[in-house]
Amino acid sequence: MVRINFVNKFIHFLYDGLSSFHSIGISKEILDKNGFEELVLNQRWNLRVGGKYYVTKNLSAIVAFVVNSEGIERDGFRIIGSHSDSPTFSIKPNAEIEAEKSYLKLNTECYGGAILSTWLDRPLGIAGRVVLKGDSILKPNERLIDFKKPICIIPNLAIHLNRSINDGHSYNKQKDMLPLVGMLNDTLEKVINFFNKNKDYKIYSCKTMDSNKVDAFKKMYDGTCDITSSNVLDTITSITFFIDFEGKDYTRFDEKLGVGGEFGAGEEIDYVLNLLSLGFKGKYFGNDIIYHPAKKHSKSKEKYQKDYNYGRGFGALCKKEIVYRKNYKFAKVMVSKLVRNIGGLILSSNRDYHSATIKGRINGFRQYKL
Repeated sequence: MVRINFVNKFIHFLYDGLSSFHSIGISKEILDKNGFEELVLNQRWNLRVGGKYYVTKNLSAIVAFVVNSEGIERDGFRIIGSHSDSPTFSIKPNAEIEAEKSYLKLNTECYGGAILSTWLDRPLGIAGRVVLKGDSILKPNERLIDFKKPICIIPNLAIHLNRSINDGHSYNKQKDMLPLVGMLNDTLEKVINFFNKNKDYKIYSCKTMDSNKVDAFKKMYDGTCDITSSNVLDTITSITFFIDFEGKDYTRFDEKLGVGGEFGAGEEIDYVLNLLSLGFKGKYFGNDIIYHPAKKHSKSKEKYQKDYNYGRGFGALCKKEIVYRKNYKFAKVMVSKLVRNIGGLILSSNRDYHSATIKGRINGFRQYKL
């Protein structure tokens, strides 16, 4: 039981020791409760045998000791050392960085020997020490802070934009490891207000466009409408939809769909279609825009293969919706896309795209199985 209590106290210590400054603060409290006396570096020390003392440096290091003998040169020292710090990312002064005219990042510096990949795609909080103006420039006020909730994330680049991510990747600390805090425009606030005022709606979607306000990630509907299975292709992209689960369990993406899966696209459309089949209601706002780079592709064998894979993803999600979810109205959506491809083969100069896409869509529909 004694061991269990000790382990529990140690776990709480680790949990509360969010930074070296927090660890030293907790250590001071423990030492004070156990009769240790704090010493000051720039003052004379009057030590006595049996005395218990500690001294801090920069509030990030602490040395505690007990004087058990006058014959130190004979009895020697018994020393235990430990780190109070750990690898982290320190936020620099004036840290705000605007990215793509849409996102706010923080400029940071990596401290210590961090395993960088373990910091990616996980909720991160902010804690540490801040220095405030004091009565004297030589004596600023220092405060420990802890936001007590995750407020940022260091996201991986989507595999669409880094195909070699699984082949080994070297991370640039000043480019790849800057934490994302939030959006600069008011879209996120609109989303929150929408869900608060419309409790029966659980899906919010809006338009995406390149920051040059000319190119688009994909063609989307210009107006405002409810999201249905009939218009889901014109109102949903993976970049711009939000879901309010109200604390309920998340539904999972189909791992067979999307880049890296057996069928190379369609995961976000299938996800929303599944939510609609479960009774979720959604609203689309064509006047709200989230800016995202519109990557352009030149003609190549790789482009043909990509169009084919995307076509397979669409065919697979069509089969899921029509055959397995029994939404037979979605057959009209699939037929309209196939007719467009057939027309493109006859009339368009971009025949390679339509050839690859129609073959992929037919193959995906035939091959997909739950």
